[in-house]
Amino acid sequence: MSPSPPRALTISSGAKGSTFANVAARYGKILARDGIKLNVLESAGSQENLSRLSDAHSGVDIAPVQSGIAASGDSGNIVSLSSMFYEIVAIFYRTPKPIQRLSELRSLRIAVGPEGSGTRTLALTLLKANGIEPGGPTQQREALGELTAERRAQLLERLNVIERTAIARRMPGSAVEQL
Repeated sequence: MSPSPPRALTISSGAKGSTFANVAARYGKILARDGIKLNVLESAGSQENLSRLSDAHSGVDIAPVQSGIAASGDSGNIVSLSSMFYEIVAIFYRTPKPIQRLSELRSLRIAVGPEGSGTRTLALTLLKANGIEPGGPTQQREALGELTAERRAQLLERLNVIERTAIARRMPGSAVEQL
């Protein structure tokens, strides 16, 4: 005989307002229709979600994680059900002429996403493949999703004057869409 399904689950989501947080909220409503309570833990994103899933003592049952984040052998006993949605990587920049290659971002200040996020991991991987690594002439700056509305407005104002670059995932209702 099999045990009854759980009446409560814990999901590690993402930062407030992120795609992962929105997905968790939607799943909470869907599961509630069947009498299942979804406890949502905010996280920095994919890296933190993967860490929580890998930690048997975290209390996390489920979590969204970007494809390609887990290196081979890093995922322990984690089982993936399927892909949930595509995420587009967007690169915002302001330079006098259009860029053709990521390597042209060398020496610009680049926002690569907050610590613990899949966006950061993906951005750093893409930049490294194009010869750009932190600590060189390229400087990292604060991530768009970490900005307050006021700070975002200041950044937009400065974008009209100073060259800037940001790498972000495009997601409905996110800081990227607000730009």
